[in-house]
Amino acid sequence: MPQKPGPASEIDQFQDENAGPLSPAFLYSGDLLLSLDKAVRINHQMTITEFYVRPLAESDLPEWLRLRRALWDGLNEDDHKVEMLDIIENRDSQFVAVADVGAGKLAGFLEASIRPHVEDCDTENVGYLEGWFVDEAFRRQGIGRTMVASAEKWARQKGCTEMASDAEVNNDVSQQAHSNLGYSETSRLIHLRKVLL
Repeated sequence: MPQKPGPASEIDQFQDENAGPLSPAFLYSGDLLLSLDKAVRINHQMTITEFYVRPLAESDLPEWLRLRRALWDGLNEDDHKVEMLDIIENRDSQFVAVADVGAGKLAGFLEASIRPHVEDCDTENVGYLEGWFVDEAFRRQGIGRTMVASAEKWARQKGCTEMASDAEVNNDVSQQAHSNLGYSETSRLIHLRKVLL
């Protein structure tokens, strides 16, 4: 059974010269979010018997990095670490949920934020699903759905009344996953670029 993370041991690997070590307050606590009814615990009859969705803890950093690299493989490791530190340092507007399957292993992660404005939304300060990923071996067991529910709860606690996300135009799997969770398409956008000499 997954355990609550203990004190972090990976702090020094994830700091840059200006940031200093991560705050001990970042460790798992009953802090704002989860009281999400002591996180979401679900039993399954499939490949895994239990997963535990909870906020990110410092001890999760290597697994979070592994999962991020699987989702966003166009970024190099240093860029991932810079982004991870930025998320950790801005916990007021950033949230990471993980799916803990025990023995230090994460089956998935989700990153969410509060954006001041989102296209096609009616309110300011909108909860935003920046990305989520579930390891292939753990898919189709409700892990993504449970992580999204935890992000939505976090956004509500932050005062948001809308949640938004995006998917690439050709990513049918992501579009269907969003639709299955109650998200509806609002518009399509193609980004264009020109190099100026």
